[in-house]
Amino acid sequence: TSFTTVNVIDTASNIAKALRSTSMVLKTVSNKLHKISKAMSVSQLNKVFLQVLGNDSKDAPASLLLFTENQRYLFNCGAGLQRVINRNRIKIPPSKLKNIFMTRANFKTVGGLPGLGLTIKEEGDTKTSINLWGPPSLEAYINATRFYIFHEQLNFKHFAFDNNTPYFQDENITLWPVIIDDVSSSLYETADFKPSTNKNKKMKISQEVSKSLVYNYENPQNPTIINYICQLSPLPGKFLNDKAQALGVPNNKLRKSLIMGQAITLKDGTVVKPEDCVSPQEPGVVFIILHCPTPNHIPQLISSNRFDSFFANGEKMQPKLIVHICPTNVLENASYIEWTNKFGQNTKHLVLNSDSYGGPSPASSEESYHRLHILNSKIFPLLKDEDIKHVTKEMPHKWRISDNLLTYHFRPRNIMGYDRSKIRNKIDVKSIAREMNNKFDIRKAVQLNNQDMMKTEDRLLSSVDTSSARQNLIGKYGEIVFLGTGSCYPTKYRNVSSILLRLSEEKYMLLDCGEGTYGQLYRHYGSKLTDILRQLKCIFISHMHADHHQGIVEVLLERKRVMQDYDEKELPICVVGPRTMHKFLEEYNSYFERIQWKFILASEFFNECNNFSDAIKTELDIVSMKTVYADHCKGAFCVALTHEEGWKLAYSGDTQPSSRFVEIGKDADILIHEATFEDDLVSEARSRRHSTTSEAIDIGIKMNAKFTILTHFSQRYPKIPKFSRKYNDRTGIAYDHMTVNSENVSMLPKLLKPLNLIFKEEDEIDD
Repeated sequence: TSFTTVNVIDTASNIAKALRSTSMVLKTVSNKLHKISKAMSVSQLNKVFLQVLGNDSKDAPASLLLFTENQRYLFNCGAGLQRVINRNRIKIPPSKLKNIFMTRANFKTVGGLPGLGLTIKEEGDTKTSINLWGPPSLEAYINATRFYIFHEQLNFKHFAFDNNTPYFQDENITLWPVIIDDVSSSLYETADFKPSTNKNKKMKISQEVSKSLVYNYENPQNPTIINYICQLSPLPGKFLNDKAQALGVPNNKLRKSLIMGQAITLKDGTVVKPEDCVSPQEPGVVFIILHCPTPNHIPQLISSNRFDSFFANGEKMQPKLIVHICPTNVLENASYIEWTNKFGQNTKHLVLNSDSYGGPSPASSEESYHRLHILNSKIFPLLKDEDIKHVTKEMPHKWRISDNLLTYHFRPRNIMGYDRSKIRNKIDVKSIAREMNNKFDIRKAVQLNNQDMMKTEDRLLSSVDTSSARQNLIGKYGEIVFLGTGSCYPTKYRNVSSILLRLSEEKYMLLDCGEGTYGQLYRHYGSKLTDILRQLKCIFISHMHADHHQGIVEVLLERKRVMQDYDEKELPICVVGPRTMHKFLEEYNSYFERIQWKFILASEFFNECNNFSDAIKTELDIVSMKTVYADHCKGAFCVALTHEEGWKLAYSGDTQPSSRFVEIGKDADILIHEATFEDDLVSEARSRRHSTTSEAIDIGIKMNAKFTILTHFSQRYPKIPKFSRKYNDRTGIAYDHMTVNSENVSMLPKLLKPLNLIFKEEDEIDD
């Protein structure tokens, strides 16, 4: 018994010792982890890269994302940037996006700001404040958006870079602006502006940064361009523990002070400096962003003395990378190339070139569209990538034309350089066709679809002959191209609202013009877009929600450019819409960029007996155009127009079911109606003043429309909306780039089953 007792005591003693030992080990591990955590908090900048979100091609305005561990920085925010971010699953948490820097105050650099702000609001983040840095006139644009955005919900703060702004600095970067006059701006040195004289004056370095600027509408400054010299903050040196112990530095917060570059005093009065026990800091890498839109800007840029200290023989670090936002004629300028050579042979040069091709769409969305093309090549034509101009000039050594999503790593140092892993490759169309052919259900659906197309007789309506209906439904030249079929904000598969309507051989009209409309037009038509823009006669804006009109300025500017290229007189395009649309365009034209339009208030078409309606009828080859107030928001409209060939089209814009709309759209050949929500979400549809799919179909029945095409789907349905029990042989679903005319419109209802099979298969693959 005593032997057993002794054993138990010894065992208990051993267990206690083991527990104490384990406790000490855990404490040691905990201390080490704490030290590692502290070191990581000091060195949060270990991962830093610059990614090209847009390479300045026609459908991808120049934009860059600087990634650091604790913040994100945008350089420019052009139209369509949201879709680039969403399509490529680029994560930019609103809480980490605190600063956006603009190189120029024009639509190509700022057109995506309202949409980005609204998306952040939609995500429920109304507390995050975003600082907008750029030319003084940037504030004029932000102020102009008050006509359709409640600014108190966006939290944009504007900070102007001018000659009184020495630099921007935070814990990650120091940034020096280099300001030049925007001599190619349509507002430069006009009667409204006084030229500045000291853009190249060397700025006095100060800790102060201008906190706000009230834009002087009475005496505005000349338009300017901001170039940026950027330097990453240095990385703290490595703490040398052996040396610290030898100097008697205790293991407490004093060590952190040394790591942060601060001298300390020990209890015995000994002063320990950081260099005594901390290795030298790793200096921050320098990179430069140059925006030179024309050769006329080169003299100012190369004469600025702000760059001198960063040349190869200068006092500061040479840049590792220079990003050039410029067209080919700047790259071909000998003076410009000679000047850039001063930065040294070790500097790499990346060109965001406005003459280049923007690169393929993300594989998943492009594959999805190619499946639609295989299903029906007439309704879903191939996009025109092959028509987009490429840069063929051979680049100097260490220069390259950028693709979208090209990345340059600055840290860690061992991977510094270019990274092409995020760049999308063009897809193999043949492999998609083989894949679809291997799926029995899809193959059968495609075969049935092809058989339906080959039928010579199709009882489209019980009392109407198909051949006659097809010939006359929307006329000889009538065609509808859906450019954006989603609501609220753009996503991978659907852009926001826009429809191109072909009225006759050489006359086109846009029904709404959401952000990215021009990019969608370019993808659809390629080099033929110049003809479309020249023949564009009217833009109808249904209401002032940004997803329906934010792309109008870009379309007007590109149309102006095309007219100038063809040396044609630019006749103002007709814009029909709410009064606030006109007010926004007026302010934009006065303080930002010159554009031309003639405006007709949409309510003028309540009663067609006026000069406005007569003029537009002649312009569009129509005999009637009627509008009514939509049941959506203040100043929202539905429209119905009748062509001189006899066909009629009705467009709902955004609205709840409306008897007024039924009245003006009576007997329409084509009804295009929003169907934002599925049938189970009636209460949400009412609260947001939208329609469900069944409600939209009911409107078509009440209107006696021959065909109803549903569009404006909530982005909760990225590929295909939930099917309604009321779908019938007069109902079709719109997709981006879907093309409808008299010959193929009767096929739309027959696509519902194969579409459902195709997207069901895709969803299974995604899962």
